[in-house]
Amino acid sequence: MKPIAPFLLVFLSFTFLFPAGPGSPGVPQVGAATEVREVAVIVGMEACCEQESWSAAERVLAREFRALGFTVLNIPGRATGERERRLELQDLTETRAAACAVRIVRPVAGQGAVELWINDRVTRKMLFRQLEISPEVGDREAEIIALRIVEMLRASLLELRLPDRSAKPRVVPPVVRRMIPAEPPGRPSRLDLLLHSGAWISSGGVPVLGTLHLGLRLRLPASFSVTGDVGLSILSGDINADGLSSTFDVSEAFLWGAWHPTPVGRVEPALGLGAGVILPRSEGISGEPGFSMKKDDTRVGAAACRFDLVWRLTPRVAAFFSVTAGFAFPEITVRFADREVAHAGNPFSEVLAGLRISLF
Repeated sequence: MKPIAPFLLVFLSFTFLFPAGPGSPGVPQVGAATEVREVAVIVGMEACCEQESWSAAERVLAREFRALGFTVLNIPGRATGERERRLELQDLTETRAAACAVRIVRPVAGQGAVELWINDRVTRKMLFRQLEISPEVGDREAEIIALRIVEMLRASLLELRLPDRSAKPRVVPPVVRRMIPAEPPGRPSRLDLLLHSGAWISSGGVPVLGTLHLGLRLRLPASFSVTGDVGLSILSGDINADGLSSTFDVSEAFLWGAWHPTPVGRVEPALGLGAGVILPRSEGISGEPGFSMKKDDTRVGAAACRFDLVWRLTPRVAAFFSVTAGFAFPEITVRFADREVAHAGNPFSEVLAGLRISLF
């Protein structure tokens, strides 16, 4: 029996030094199974619509999906119409048993809106989004679009309970994190209410007037808008000359057309041109016998340009700042006893601040 002892010692040594664990091939595990990775389908646009294809964004999105544990399938798309594209995404999600199918439509040259088509298996919803981006459509924009798609699918990804495969969480650069909204942006408002006040300023000896404005802005396609605006002075000014005095006020009504460039973060600039009427009025003591009170008003045309800055506070409310410069025709003239004591309107300016409220 002695020759058996060395073999027994070797067997016991391997048993204790290399115990069979959960992953050992020699020990069957009841709970072990082949891991099944969820599938994400990215529908390419190059085969059917090359001008709408954005290969850089598709590559970045594929990288983000793989980092989350997905198996990524890149499938050339064939559909060109809106209805056909919806049916194609639904069909690919079902036939490939995919968690989601995504199509990225590159914006037309010179515009800054990218179309996203997402069919989500978990929520059973077809998502369509138009996201405003920089018109350059470069690598930085591709990164942002990919991160926004993952952000929109976050609830579905959590529901899939995918394991965390990365030793460290992915770190998003602060400059990109600031540009990603907490929620996917909705469609822009079509009708805005403008409430603002400020100062009406003119050369020619007239006082600075405090004004209050109310406006309605209608958004048009291709980043343009039309605004109707009325204002009146709520703080009158006084004109004094030759021992006499009178008050001076203005009311005005303008129609504006404006162009809205691509927003920079939360800031939305706008440039506008407008035309309207100014209604100056004065009230004072006449130099005629009896020193009676005399009121006078007139009406003049006006043209102006303006620069607006809007800072979004909430999805429906934004802070509004505007600077206007223009001229009146003919020039506004103030006379005491047929003697000109002041004039206004050539040029004039207004500085306004207030709120923009999105109605719908």
